[in-house]
Order: sequence, then C-alpha cells, then structure tokens
Amino acid sequence: MVQNSKKVRNKKEDLQGNNLMIFLILLISLKAQAITTYEKDALPIFKNRCSMCHNSAMMPDKNWLDYDIAKNKSDIILKRAWINKDMPPGNSTGITDQERETLKNWVNDGAQK
Repeated sequence: MVQNSKKVRNKKEDLQGNNLMIFLILLISLKAQAITTYEKDALPIFKNRCSMCHNSAMMPDKNWLDYDIAKNKSDIILKRAWINKDMPPGNSTGITDQERETLKNWVNDGAQK
C-alpha cells in the first residue's frame, strides 16, 4: 500500500513538472512573438509621425526611415519620444501614448529589424 502511494505521488510530481515545463515553453514562445520590430511596428510610426522632418532630404543623419540610422540613434529616439516626450515638437503630428510605448518597446527589444 505504501509503495502504491509513492507511485501515485511520483506520477503526480511528474505531471506537475511536465505542466511547469509546458508553461515555460509557452511563456517563452509568447515572448518571442511579442518582440517589437522596426519593419512591423516602428517604421509605420516613423512614416506617419516623424518623416515630415526625419527624412533623407531634411535630416539625413536622423532619417528614421532608414533602419540602420534609426537603430544607431535608437537611444535618442527613446529619450526624445518616450522619456522626454518632446518629439514631435508640441506633439504636432498627434503621436499617441501607445505609439510612444511601441517605440520604447522597439528600443528595449534590441531595435530589431
């Protein structure tokens, strides 16, 4: 009887361990899917809210439509759009808090393409 009780307990522990493993795998896969990227998330915001000034003609060194430039200046983008919230000036383009947060997430996720 004691031996059967141990078998039941071991099976229960194995199931709990399996459930934890499944949960962790799902959590990791959800995180991987939630990564904010330049092309999918940041670029549409740059096009709609920033490109009036941050384009190749007006500010070639701060052209957010060029991935490499935006990535290299992502710390400035984070500071000005998220922390200081002074870009765009006077919120002239109507950037939303959600869009600002998306830019923050893009930078924090490693400014991936």
